Amino acid sequence: MKNKTGKLKLNKNMLVLAISLAMAILISVGTVTYAVFTNSMYAQRTIAAYDNAGDRYSSNALIKGNSADNVRTEYVTNALAQPVTIITVCNYDQGNPASPNTDRITYSVTAQLVRKNGVNYEPVDTAYVSDLETEDSCTYSITVTHSLGGTINLGSSNVSGVVSGKTLPANEATAHSLTVTFSNTFAPNQPDLYLEIIVEAEGQSTLRGIFKAGIRAEGATNLWSGAFTDDRGTDENPIPARAYDGYNYRIMGTGSGTFTLTWDNSKVSLSYESLRELLSIAGATSTENSVTFPVDSSVASRYDIQFYKVNITEETWDQMNGSVVTGRFS
Repeated sequence: MKNKTGKLKLNKNMLVLAISLAMAILISVGTVTYAVFTNSMYAQRTIAAYDNAGDRYSSNALIKGNSADNVRTEYVTNALAQPVTIITVCNYDQGNPASPNTDRITYSVTAQLVRKNGVNYEPVDTAYVSDLETEDSCTYSITVTHSLGGTINLGSSNVSGVVSGKTLPANEATAHSLTVTFSNTFAPNQPDLYLEIIVEAEGQSTLRGIFKAGIRAEGATNLWSGAFTDDRGTDENPIPARAYDGYNYRIMGTGSGTFTLTWDNSKVSLSYESLRELLSIAGATSTENSVTFPVDSSVASRYDIQFYKVNITEETWDQMNGSVVTGRFS
């Protein structure tokens, strides 16, 4: 009996030990499996969030690439008028202000005078600008002013300048603006002299663009209109797989008059920054779903604004431009 009892006790001890070892192995394997699973899911969530949010750092007029690939002309209809344009720097992907960058972005703006050299552009010195002014019997100057303060004056005595230390906040859709004003000598003379804007931020791609001035005849082309700029053809509609949170809309034209922008607020809403920009125009008024403001291409020939998506379900781009948002020039 003692031998049997001893064997029974030994068997029980061995059983307990075996069970303990099995549980330890299961817990260990389970922990590793859970860790791998959660790390894998974290990576997937991170990638998905980045893809949906786009670059979360953009501009209405600057691109991430070569300046020579982004040359823009600011038109006036009067040779005595000063060409003016507004450039934004945003902490969200254009068309997606609902997903701002989760990090603060501190950036600097460099403005410099350049000339064309083949297909590229190169910085000029003060002597080059002085020679142009002597040849054309005029003065060439450009002013770049940041909305938060800081002005760069360019001309024959200064061909480059920097505004630094500007910060876009984290988790809050924000757009800063640069107002660029050319002297009224640029458009009629068309000198080989242009403005290059470069915006640099740590951890972000550099934004660049070239700007010049031109004259567009007034008369038959005295017309303003608006349209969504996200329309890339019949192969992409307002509700693609990547799902817009917002849409880019451009109002542009020549001549002067009054433009009324109206939208179906059950479908879209005008972003706060865009509403603020339009209402800053002297004489602008608004209702719950419209803004009316004076337009004059000798002052500004283009306005780039954004709408948030409220309830876009089956609309085509034709419907977006024909009924969801409309513009009337008078």
